[in-house]
Amino acid sequence: MLVLRFVSGTTLEELTAFLVLLTQPPQSVFDQGGMARLAREQGVHLPARRRALARERKEQFRKWLLDLMDRASREERRMYRRAEWAKVALTYDRQSEIAWTVLAQWYHARPQFQRFWDMAGCRLGRYELYRTWRRRGAYGKSARFSFRP
Repeated sequence: MLVLRFVSGTTLEELTAFLVLLTQPPQSVFDQGGMARLAREQGVHLPARRRALARERKEQFRKWLLDLMDRASREERRMYRRAEWAKVALTYDRQSEIAWTVLAQWYHARPQFQRFWDMAGCRLGRYELYRTWRRRGAYGKSARFSFRP
């Protein structure tokens, strides 16, 4: 007994070609490179394998994470440099409100950066980032992730 599930939009020609392939002896199919190869040669459209889809999604997540890590490191360096300049400014003027604001932003953002780097550096943390990525529908596009306080 054989049960087949067809995708909508399957033509009669594709169905006929597929049934011809199914009637071939197993050794003949094996010798010719397998059922998937024969089906493609006959013009039968086969849906993508689930593993291939999962691999593609993992690759998209990896690219997103690398982009996010790059943006995080640039933002962290920028905030660190501004904080260092603010420290120098405070040696000349202890009442500089701008310098105190920049320092407060840096000291407030440091735990967020540290949490992100801890998450990106371990398997469970990357899983949480993956869940965030999926929840926001970020696959296939660049998702925003803010490090600012």
